[in-house]
Amino acid sequence: MNLLTRGKAIVGSLATGKVTLNNSSTITNSAAGAVDIALGTIAGSAADDAFSLTVTDSSTFSSGYANMFHLVASNTGAKTGGSAVSQWNGLAADLTVGETANVNGGYIYIGKSGTPDLSSQAVTGWNVHLAEVGATDYLTNLWLQRETTTKGGLDAFILMSLQGSGVAKTGIYFQGIALPDTFLTIQGSSRDMLTDSEYAGTTKKFLKVSLDGADYAIPLYSAS
Repeated sequence: MNLLTRGKAIVGSLATGKVTLNNSSTITNSAAGAVDIALGTIAGSAADDAFSLTVTDSSTFSSGYANMFHLVASNTGAKTGGSAVSQWNGLAADLTVGETANVNGGYIYIGKSGTPDLSSQAVTGWNVHLAEVGATDYLTNLWLQRETTTKGGLDAFILMSLQGSGVAKTGIYFQGIALPDTFLTIQGSSRDMLTDSEYAGTTKKFLKVSLDGADYAIPLYSAS
């Protein structure tokens, strides 16, 4: 159901309260000024989109950005209580799994049309730029969290997979005017990836890695 093309024409004004897209979909302007979109229900036996936006970009320029979706927001009200209580998010998705499905919080596909010359261009699946924000409790470009107590068959925080005949020069690339203070920081009460073992007559810590199903240990030496 492509609501932008098959639904009714958008009529009315947000100031009056409600705009109808189709028989079961509405845009509502709340008293606080927020716009709520209810797209109804997807049903049937074929894959479909709840919301679809199609853009053909034929613009030409030498500087600036061509954004297919552009959000500009400014925070002028305090959100207190800490990161676990109150958050200010540019984009958010709440997904509830109730049936068999491959689930992705977000999915991005990048392909090509024709023979574009990208030899001097950058192509990234996701680009996050953190500008100066001052002192913070946490400052990360990517924060991965999980609560599940059940491990999957293939279970990892980060999965890097080369498809088909794909190639890559490196798994992690550090670039910039300075390197991080440490390559890896481990905190927590359970550290299964670290093991203690006797080496050269002294008990030392080892970092456990798995290569093709076999466990190996990388010796660690105190830097202090």
